[in-house]
Amino acid sequence: MTSGPMQVINDDGERLTLLSSDELKAILPGTTKSSVPPTHLGEMFGPDGSWIRSGHIVPIRGRYSIRGDQYCLEDINGRELGCHKVFRGKTGRLFTYAPNGKLVQIELKPITPLPTRR
Repeated sequence: MTSGPMQVINDDGERLTLLSSDELKAILPGTTKSSVPPTHLGEMFGPDGSWIRSGHIVPIRGRYSIRGDQYCLEDINGRELGCHKVFRGKTGRLFTYAPNGKLVQIELKPITPLPTRR
């Protein structure tokens, strides 16, 4: 028996492949993650390992790490908040599991600096 990358199928019947830790390290730092279609929640992954979830009354801040082909979140006190796998389809779309266990499409966009006032 041979072992290959973990695969799942989305609601459209598209076969999705689990991103490796190396792939996550290449695409996650310096991005904002949002659901497709967008919700009021968003997550930002700093290039320095910092992490923030916005959309709550008080944003949740902490750190993230990438290990075991997933990204893991912890709050500012070091308490682990969970780990998340990311999958890519042949079309390039990205997916992860929502807290309710449903597979959802996500979008990663580069964090852009705020314009400076003159």
